[in-house]
Amino acid sequence: MAEPLSTRRVETLVAFLQKVACGIDIQKSQFEGWLPDFSKPRIDKAMEYLRGNMALPFWQSRSVSRPVLSKDGRQAYEEVFRYKLRVVWHRAIAGNNNPQAAAAHLRTETLGFEGFIHNNTLTTLEPWCQRTDSALRWLEDNTHKLRICAVATCSNSRYFIATKSRKTYCSDYCQDTAEVERSRQRARRLNEAKDVAALGRQGSKKPRLTSEGRERISKAAKAMWEKRRMGK
Repeated sequence: MAEPLSTRRVETLVAFLQKVACGIDIQKSQFEGWLPDFSKPRIDKAMEYLRGNMALPFWQSRSVSRPVLSKDGRQAYEEVFRYKLRVVWHRAIAGNNNPQAAAAHLRTETLGFEGFIHNNTLTTLEPWCQRTDSALRWLEDNTHKLRICAVATCSNSRYFIATKSRKTYCSDYCQDTAEVERSRQRARRLNEAKDVAALGRQGSKKPRLTSEGRERISKAAKAMWEKRRMGK
């Protein structure tokens, strides 16, 4: 049985998964050492394996746009990994597509990629693969924590992992943005309700007579009384 991960270790794994899923360039982050060594002679064969797996029905998704992979191997590796992570995320959000199986499948493919590089002769995983394997093991057990920020226009870290204090929005900024929008909607509904009420009050009032109308009514009344008087 695997030993429980420390809080700091979990935070590192979570940060790695979120950065990949959100499209942050891993090569320019603190996770550069989590990528395979592309100087290995068999790396092209390994990339052929990954590119081929992209066509499997298992990885088809209506919710995630399939990328046109870069010709650069390192960049293409990130694009493949990001796409598959997002598929896991969307399966988890949908709640009925077994995201655990997708996370396990991605982990198996990562190990297969490492096997291709070393022609299945490696007895111990290289450091980058150990780190990614740990992240995917954690992901497999925690897909219920995967979230997509409720702010549709979020471009910061839309794919995030829930914590006790953050379950709907990826950041304080998005939470504040959502609250501002809710306030605007409430104000808009209140103004619309006031406009409807005002129109209703106007419709219930009797129309006011113009001075010409009052004069005509007065003349008609005088004429009527004059006829009655003459009739007597």
